[in-house]
Order: sequence, then structure tokens, then C-alpha cells
Amino acid sequence: EIACASRAEMDTVIEAPRLEHISLTEMISRYDIKLVGTLSCVLQVIFDVNCPRKHHDCGIIDLLRQTSKLRTLKLAQSFNDNLDYQRAHLPVFHNLVFLELAYVTIPFVLQMLQLTLNLTSLILRRLSWTSDDQLTLPESIPKCLSSTLKVVEINDFCGYGIHLRLTEDILTYTAVLKVMRIQTGQDDSKSEMDELMQLFMVRRASRHCNTVFCDPMSVTVSSEIALC
Repeated sequence: EIACASRAEMDTVIEAPRLEHISLTEMISRYDIKLVGTLSCVLQVIFDVNCPRKHHDCGIIDLLRQTSKLRTLKLAQSFNDNLDYQRAHLPVFHNLVFLELAYVTIPFVLQMLQLTLNLTSLILRRLSWTSDDQLTLPESIPKCLSSTLKVVEINDFCGYGIHLRLTEDILTYTAVLKVMRIQTGQDDSKSEMDELMQLFMVRRASRHCNTVFCDPMSVTVSSEIALC
């Protein structure tokens, strides 16, 4: 297991072919994670890094390319500019069942849904998007939506545009969804409440879905529900 929580002042070099767990959190890094050899045994990656350099991913793309056997991925990464993950050629994660994403773009969320065929739990926090982003599901619905995804937690729900559309589509197409937990934003505006009411009207693929709305001022949303 590798665990690190600090300001990275040099490249992090990983040479551990039998490594199973990687945790790099609370880091501010202008440097890279560099891999030596393969990481075919890695089952869990927790990556929470602020990369202040423009168009710089701190090596996370190469790391993901070599860890296709992952079962758990928690990825929170902030950039000055969004990287083009669509051209990253990430592998299909056949074994991934738990996915938590924060500070990434909604198009990247859609890409990961396409690549995680057997996903059961999804947590989304502080997603970002631009006015140019458009939410277009592929012609074939991601396999995890139609067959395996059971628990979804969306934090900091604002109800605007593409964010609302993503939430609607998850409800519409996720056939075996059991729990959809939505934590609202801080403003508690009328428009946000209107968007929440709109979600009640969405026709859901799963008859057994329990939708829970949480106010961050009075309720703390626990990710433990995503492990049920």
C-alpha cells in the first residue's frame, strides 16, 4: 500500500508490481506520478490532488491506464484548465464497482460511465461544466445504467442546465437503482427548489428507487450508504 498526504516537491515514482492500494490525498503538486513497470494488481486508487500547472494531470492518466483491474476509484482533481479526458484512451474497468468523482467535468463522468461496465455505486461531488458543454448520452445506454448501478449520491446539486439533465438521465435510464441521494447546494433558492420538484416528475426506469433529498445545513450526507 502507498499513502501520501502532503505538498509534493518532487516526482513520485512507483515501482511495485504487487501493489494493491494507492492513496494520494490533500496534495498540491507541480510534479508527476511516474510509473516503473506494471500495476496490474492495484484494486483501489484514491487520488485527491490539486494540479496548478495548465494542461497538467500529474500522471493520473497513465496511472489509470495501468490499473484496469480496479474495484474502487476515488478521484478528485482540480486543474487551472480542464484536460481532454476524451482523448486519454482510458481502458474499460470491468471490475470497478465503486466510483467517486469530484472536481471533474460532466463529460468525463459520462465517459467513466461508459467504461465501468459493472459499477454498483456512484458518488458525484462538485462537478464542473461550461456553457459549451452538452449532455448527450451515447446511442447505446452505458451498461452499468441498464444492469448494475444501484446507489447514486449527488452532492452540491445546483439544478442548473447540464447538472439537472445528468440527474434526470440517471433516474430515467438506471434500471436497478435502489437509492438516489441528492444533497442540495447552499443557496436554497426558489429556482433550486423548482428543479428538485421537477425531478419528482421524471419517469424512472426503476420501480424500487428511493430518492432522498438532503439539506446540507441540517443533514450530513454519508457516503456509507454507497457501500450498502
